[in-house]
Amino acid sequence: MTGLLALAMTGCAHHDAVGTVQNWYHQFQGGEISKQRPPPPGVHDAYPFIGMTPTTPPQLPSPSARNNITESLIEQRNLTQHLAAANGALPSTPTTQAPHPQKPTAPPTAGNSQPSAANPTGAGEPTGSSMTFDAPGQQSAPATPAPVSPKPASVPPHPAQSPETAMPSVVVQDDTAAASIPPPTMPSAPPTPPQFPGFPIQTDFHLPNQPTPALTLADPEGTLIRFQQGSDQLASQQDGPIGDIIGRRKGGTIYIHGYGEAQSLSGSDQSHGIVLGLARAQTVATLLQERGVPATAIRIRAVSLGDGARLSLQQ
Repeated sequence: MTGLLALAMTGCAHHDAVGTVQNWYHQFQGGEISKQRPPPPGVHDAYPFIGMTPTTPPQLPSPSARNNITESLIEQRNLTQHLAAANGALPSTPTTQAPHPQKPTAPPTAGNSQPSAANPTGAGEPTGSSMTFDAPGQQSAPATPAPVSPKPASVPPHPAQSPETAMPSVVVQDDTAAASIPPPTMPSAPPTPPQFPGFPIQTDFHLPNQPTPALTLADPEGTLIRFQQGSDQLASQQDGPIGDIIGRRKGGTIYIHGYGEAQSLSGSDQSHGIVLGLARAQTVATLLQERGVPATAIRIRAVSLGDGARLSLQQ
């Protein structure tokens, strides 16, 4: 009994109570789940030597090169915003509804005309409609139906008689067949444009590129204060930038530029952008006054294009 107890204790010495009960349950279930899992690769290997880690820093671009890349990306982003605002929103195409098919109406015949409320005289006048309404106490003669040519009823074929769907045949070709075909040659110049008598057509491969609009693509000066999209509510974690500009004020004037996210250059969008920019600038001005900045030391300005607001100590 002592030997069995020692063997049991030796077998579960490396397991805790939960692991031991789990192993017992798996053995009771049997099958694949009762087998021991293989150890992970490298479990018995020595720990890696910390001195084998690389000590030299990787080769990265210089700080000036990284700044140039950042400025280029900023200019491309701002140019995209200006072009999107200049183009305006995409036009919406109205959905067209298909006309409902009208049923053909048979013209009224002169021989079958009867007095009715719509035609009291009973004359065979063409009224444009074959519908007649009988007066109270009157009954119209039944209309003679037009002869209809019989149509063969479409009967689906029996499954046993329907043809079987066959897959296309697979044709195996030698791999050397495609290699023997020479690749097409690329021309060195674009094709010659078509010529029309009396209309000279200039080629466009030697024309200069379109000049870029003279727009200010760099970010404005000042500390960026972020707002929620299309709102004058401040985004989260904006207390730090506001406190930093207050600490650097030293009795000077703080200039606030609010931007209104205008979507186009139309008058209505520009006016809405100015209103939103003023609301954002006023929100920041209120926070500055709550932190002890006098109202005489605050100047606000609104810009229709752009995001958020900017705080600067220079005009």
